[in-house]
Amino acid sequence: MARTLGDDGGIGGVGIASVQTLVRRCAASLVACVLSRARELFGGGMSGAASALDRGRARLRAWAQALRREGEGREPSCVPTVEQAVEDARREWLRAVSYFDQVVEPELIDYATFSLRAAERKYVYLLKKAREESASTAHSQTH
Repeated sequence: MARTLGDDGGIGGVGIASVQTLVRRCAASLVACVLSRARELFGGGMSGAASALDRGRARLRAWAQALRREGEGREPSCVPTVEQAVEDARREWLRAVSYFDQVVEPELIDYATFSLRAAERKYVYLLKKAREESASTAHSQTH
């Protein structure tokens, strides 16, 4: 499954902090696995390589801590605004309407119907939430 980088550096809707966490875990796991395997294969004769791997692991921990500190206190930038969510839901609903209008295979009609209903409900729900938020904001600004 191909993923694309978003504007915030995240991948496919996943925020940059989640991606950084995943990278840190994978790298730490890889270093631990290589170190363990090197010790297993070469025993004590691999002490120079093992100590190099230990130093690599320490650098990786320092890098992970720096990334963690850098990300602290930041708002996640991958969270869409209400307006963006409504617009995305509207586009999704229009795609579902178009698909429903075009489907001819009997096996796909049920899917098209369910997709259309789900997209419509999501769009209506988000519109309602946007109106509530707008009313709440307007009310708080008048007081």
